Amino acid sequence: MRGDDAAGVLVLRRLMESARKNPSKSKVKESQRDEPLLFEAGALPEAATGALRRYLPDWAVFIDSAEMGEPPGTIRWVDPEQAEGFTGSTHTFPLSGLGKYLSSELGCRVAILGIQPKNLEFDSPASEEVIRAVQEIVGFVNACTKTAPK
Repeated sequence: MRGDDAAGVLVLRRLMESARKNPSKSKVKESQRDEPLLFEAGALPEAATGALRRYLPDWAVFIDSAEMGEPPGTIRWVDPEQAEGFTGSTHTFPLSGLGKYLSSELGCRVAILGIQPKNLEFDSPASEEVIRAVQEIVGFVNACTKTAPK
């Protein structure tokens, strides 16, 4: 609904589409954690805690648009402690607080991949710069998962 604020959702949906097109060749999994858990947390990432508690991840990675004072489309790892300062965020609970909760309750590490937005105006499309960043992230993840040992 707010232009480049959709960056994380766009990455997730493209990764999910890739996963549907290229399902794991292995029919038997040693555990549910053999495959990544992908889901859209949207404006309420704290609502994801139930699914994460059942999955018991080693890592929780959030992908979100983040005002970082960089050129539009810049991709950068953001310290979860710094996520409180994101401007333009539509989240009701800061990702820094959620990261602390997940670390203490689930014992998992938390990472945030930020994408610098260009436009956060209501009812506008994602910018070309953010679309390119989305494609870069999806391409990187897909390349890594193809070469990862099973």
